[in-house]
Amino acid sequence: MKIGFVLDDTLDSTDGVQQYVLTLGKWLKDQGHDVHYLVGATKRRDIPGVHSLSRNMSVRFNGNRMSMPLPVKKSEITALLSTEKFDVLHVQVPYSPLLAHRVIMAAPPQTAIIGTFHIAPNSALVSSATRLLATVSRPSLKRFDTMFSVSKAAEEFAKRTYGIKTEILPNVAETSRFSSAEKFVEFADKPTIVFLGRLVPRKGCQILLEAVRDIVNNGARIPFRVVICGRGPLEQSLKSFVSSHRLETYVQFTGYVSEDDKPALPCISRSGGISKYRR
Repeated sequence: MKIGFVLDDTLDSTDGVQQYVLTLGKWLKDQGHDVHYLVGATKRRDIPGVHSLSRNMSVRFNGNRMSMPLPVKKSEITALLSTEKFDVLHVQVPYSPLLAHRVIMAAPPQTAIIGTFHIAPNSALVSSATRLLATVSRPSLKRFDTMFSVSKAAEEFAKRTYGIKTEILPNVAETSRFSSAEKFVEFADKPTIVFLGRLVPRKGCQILLEAVRDIVNNGARIPFRVVICGRGPLEQSLKSFVSSHRLETYVQFTGYVSEDDKPALPCISRSGGISKYRR
C-alpha cells in the first residue's frame, strides 16, 4: 500500500509526535509499504518520501514549542494527491485547518483516512483552543474511517473536545536498538534512573528531583544515581535545586541527547558525560 502520514508540524524536531510518525513509518516501510510524509516546513534530507507543503511559524501550545503551518494552496495539494494516489492517509490530530484539513478534504473517496489523537491538555486555554479546532475541522472529521488515541488521557480528551470515540493504540517504540546496545561495566555499580525529555513543568522532572531529595533526607538504603537527559527552560532552576539540596552525588545532567546516543543512555560515564554508543 501507499501510505501518507499527515503532520502540520515539521519533521526537523525530535518531539514525541515526530518520533511516533517516523518510527511507525519506518516499521511500515520495513513491511514493504510505500511510505510518504505530508508535512509542514521540513529541511531534513535524510528521510525519503518527504513532501514539505508549507512555510511554518513557531508557536507555544500546551506547554511545548511547536510550529504551525501557513496556508497551503489547494491546487498544490490536489496535484500531489493526484500524482501519488495514496491508499491510506494517517493524520495526526488535532490538526490545522490550513494544512491537514485541506489534505483530508481534497483526498479522493477511495483513500482511507485514519487519525491518531495525541494531545492531553495542561490548561483550560488549551481545552478551549482544541474545541475551536474541532468546530473548524468538523467537515473533514466526517471523512475519517477510524480514529485512535495514544493514551487514556488522550482518549478522554478526544471525547470531551471532539465528541468522537477513539480506540487506544499506545505510542510505538523501536525496542531493538535498546535491547541490543552493549552495556558498559561501570553501569553495574549502582541502580540508575534515566529521565529523558524536555525540561518543562508538564514532564515532571521537578517532581522526580523532589522525590530524590526525600529519599536522600530519609536515608537512602542503597546507592543510586539519577541522570537527567534533555534541555529546556527549567534547566537552570533544576540544577539550582540539586545544588541547594546537595544532591550532586546522586544527580547528573547530560544536556541534549542525540537519537544515535539514546540507546547508550544506561552507559553513563563517571564524569557525567554519555559514553559513545557501541554495538
